[in-house]
Amino acid sequence: MDERGQVEQERRPTRRVMLKYALLQLPGLGLLAGGLVWLQQAYALSAWFVVLPCLVWVAKDALLFPWLWRAFDDRPSARTPEPLELVGVVTAGGQVRVRGELWRAEPVAGGPPLQAGQRVRVRRARGLTLFVEAEGEEPPP
Repeated sequence: MDERGQVEQERRPTRRVMLKYALLQLPGLGLLAGGLVWLQQAYALSAWFVVLPCLVWVAKDALLFPWLWRAFDDRPSARTPEPLELVGVVTAGGQVRVRGELWRAEPVAGGPPLQAGQRVRVRRARGLTLFVEAEGEEPPP
């Protein structure tokens, strides 16, 4: 359950994530296979000298996928909600500290400039930028 009491649906890898993961494994497999083929031909080794390590390499990638696929998923996470309506404090660098995290901040349209140490309330977010207004001000209608 998330902090709002809603049950978070279990995320599963999409076809795009699987394709991205597979394509990013190909250069390593290609280098391994190329090096093994070169050694096989240079020393007249069996074909199994190339095939078996390549199969082990592919099996390794398949076994690691359940733990690594989230790193290839570019969908927004449901576990990192935007800090809307939370209160933060403006730092000396013009950033805002909300729940211990530093965010780039800008005043809402028409708002006064931010002052260090000022308490502000987050009204909206765009990417990693929070749009804030001084605590105690009413939001525009």
